[in-house]
Amino acid sequence: MHKSEDVQQKAGFFSTYIKALFNNISDLGRNILQIAIIIGRKVGAGVSSAVKWLGRVTTLPRKSIVSFFVLAFGFFASPFVKIRRDYRRMRADIINSRGKKGFLAEIKYIFKFLAKIFFGKRGIAISLFNYAMPIISIISLFSIVSYATSLDYAVKISIDGQVYGYISDERIFDEADVILQQKITYLDGTEPISFSPEFVVEMTTSDKIMTKYQLADKMLKNLDADVENAYGLFISGKFYGAVIDKEEIDNTLDALLNKYRTGNKTETVSFVNDIKFEQGLYLTQSIVDEQSIIDKISGVKQVAAYYTVAEGDSQWLVAEKLGISLDELYRLNPSIEGTYLTKGQQLVTSREEPFLAVSVTRQEVYETSVAYKTKNVDDSSRFKGAKYIEQEGEKGINKVTANVSYVNGYESKREIIKTEVVKEPVDEIIKVGTKPVPSGNYSSETAVAGKFIWPVGGTGGYISEEMYGYGGYYGHKGLDIAGVPTGTPIFAADSGVVIASGKGWNSGYGNYVLIRHDNGLVTRYAHAYTLNVYTGQRVTQGQQIATVGSTGRVTGVHLHFEVISGDTYINPRNYLPRR
Repeated sequence: MHKSEDVQQKAGFFSTYIKALFNNISDLGRNILQIAIIIGRKVGAGVSSAVKWLGRVTTLPRKSIVSFFVLAFGFFASPFVKIRRDYRRMRADIINSRGKKGFLAEIKYIFKFLAKIFFGKRGIAISLFNYAMPIISIISLFSIVSYATSLDYAVKISIDGQVYGYISDERIFDEADVILQQKITYLDGTEPISFSPEFVVEMTTSDKIMTKYQLADKMLKNLDADVENAYGLFISGKFYGAVIDKEEIDNTLDALLNKYRTGNKTETVSFVNDIKFEQGLYLTQSIVDEQSIIDKISGVKQVAAYYTVAEGDSQWLVAEKLGISLDELYRLNPSIEGTYLTKGQQLVTSREEPFLAVSVTRQEVYETSVAYKTKNVDDSSRFKGAKYIEQEGEKGINKVTANVSYVNGYESKREIIKTEVVKEPVDEIIKVGTKPVPSGNYSSETAVAGKFIWPVGGTGGYISEEMYGYGGYYGHKGLDIAGVPTGTPIFAADSGVVIASGKGWNSGYGNYVLIRHDNGLVTRYAHAYTLNVYTGQRVTQGQQIATVGSTGRVTGVHLHFEVISGDTYINPRNYLPRR
């Protein structure tokens, strides 16, 4: 075979390969175009159906809607129609020119046609670009608007020429400076660190604006001092030092709470103070030993408290109750020295309590007593002033469910949730005499309620000391009746119930009896030698209750007699008969 024949054979093979490739491309393009036409027809049919439906339900805008969809369809379909038309023309030209201009011309014509199809004036690339540009423009517009709206005015802060960043306003620096100073423990004689910031208002994005905590850490980091990452302990906002490891402190805090936990399912136990650790950069001078923090939070502190004076309290008795010396009581309450205490008076005292107060709230169920009512019933068989109990009163019982709160073991709040009656109270019934009192000397049977008799028997004695404000010495709350020997009978000035009686010092009163009368008044009989009644006993006017003596704080034998209304001491002369 000659060389020329071999070349011609190879050229023939190449030409056949190119023609087959072109035919395949042509078939593929034709199929794609046919699919596009089918889809276009389907879309057009759907659009047409929609337009017809709109035409049935609307009359006025029908033509406008149809025109719009026709124009829109024509706009989007026109490039594809032209491509199909160009494709048909190209295919016909290629077939007609296959044998006229040679193989190379045919190839050149194919590439020229493809370039026109893709990059011509109404080619695929240009059409796609025309469709894509409005979408790209809209997306770009939204991006620009979004970026513009994310911009905000902020304050650029610089300290000593160094830019720290942006803050929302100058107050952030002041708050950051406070946080920074709280993180620093200054040695004695060390000058506090101060800053001289410069502020400039600029536009920036919101994600670049720092919080007060971020600025504080940045200021601390840029200090010309040794700093270290640690945990700062803050109790109610006050800085107590920083530690490298806080695990043992956490364990100590849990142990302090566990002391108050009882396992009650309704129980909540927490610290009264806000306790938190803040991790960040701290001066090495601020870092303390972990054990020193543990000793601090596990310790106790002295706090002011108040004691309410009870009936019969004296200064030395209050000091004994509080477990302090009389001098310490006077130091805390200098105004009470040399005076008498009165019921309800508030005295300042002090007590120890844990450094960290613990609050406990739990649901408790308990029983309470319910007071009974007293009913008076007339009895015409007895003289006026005579009374006796026909039926003893009995207290009722209620079952109470409540949320009770304690602070350091002392109750601070009680909220009643539910109350159930377990036992109803039983009324007390008192028979009251209504029979007129005959004339003559008084007796326990003929006495008149509400009118006091002279409380000392025998010769009766005389008033040796008046009440303070009526001629008596400072603080004297009643009358002193003297001039009778020890053992002289003391009578109840009126009928009533003995509400207290006691032997001993009793705040200087010595042996005494306290009677609450039916009209609400209370009388006291003090410095007695012997007592003849007991607390809770009912006595009648003129009944002997004690004997005159000299117990307690006295200068001689006499009866100290008081009349009390509520918390007020009244001059007994207003109630006693003239002597």
